[in-house]
Amino acid sequence: MSKPNTSFSAASRFTLIELLVVIAIIAILAAMLMPALQQARERGKTASCQSNMKTLGIAISLYADSFDGFGITQQTVTSGVKQPWVTTGQWLHKNVGACSDAAWTEGKSFNGCPSRTPDTYNSGAVGDVGKTPHKRGLSYAHGTYVLGTQGSVDRAARPRKVSAFKTPSRYWAFIDSDWYNVNYGNVATTRATDGRDYLAFRHAESMNICHLDGHGSNLKFNSQYRQTQSMDPNNPVLPLLYPEYSKNPVKEIY
Repeated sequence: MSKPNTSFSAASRFTLIELLVVIAIIAILAAMLMPALQQARERGKTASCQSNMKTLGIAISLYADSFDGFGITQQTVTSGVKQPWVTTGQWLHKNVGACSDAAWTEGKSFNGCPSRTPDTYNSGAVGDVGKTPHKRGLSYAHGTYVLGTQGSVDRAARPRKVSAFKTPSRYWAFIDSDWYNVNYGNVATTRATDGRDYLAFRHAESMNICHLDGHGSNLKFNSQYRQTQSMDPNNPVLPLLYPEYSKNPVKEIY
């Protein structure tokens, strides 16, 4: 019987130093690729959120067709009970979301931004959608001083017809947010004391917006948007509410 040829295996065997060099090269390549992979992942999340915004824009038109031209209100009042637009069983969930209560609560429909991170604030005002850990279902804020709300004694927040706006493209209806509605009081502070962002610049320091005419845009973060100021008309945050987009670097996305 012939002896096994061991010369090849001995010559081709890695030394410890060579193995460590290979591992180091792999680690360096992985470190170089990781930021690019993270950026690609975030671009995918941003695109998914923009698709949600587009669906909300379509929903505005569908709602107006069904309710004599009025826009989606921040809340409805049934038998004296106020229900925010984002809760289960409301018009958007029943007519556009077309998913189970659990899926809607967890933001698995167009009401959930994939870049939304949970916060510790629990609110019975928005039902299970406003409770930890189901925060993804609470990803977008309604423009209450644009579209209005039922049962409001505030004239500025009364329900309005979409046709009442001469330039609806210059008003926003929904934005990235950690809350369900935004009005003067919210925007004047921009960030709640519990850490919720009324203006959530969660997409690589930018925020997605759905305008009243249904088109979408993206607004880059500006340090002024974090300032706590009064409701003075010169407040740099207030242009986000009304037709002042010419003063802001808004990038149209569709």
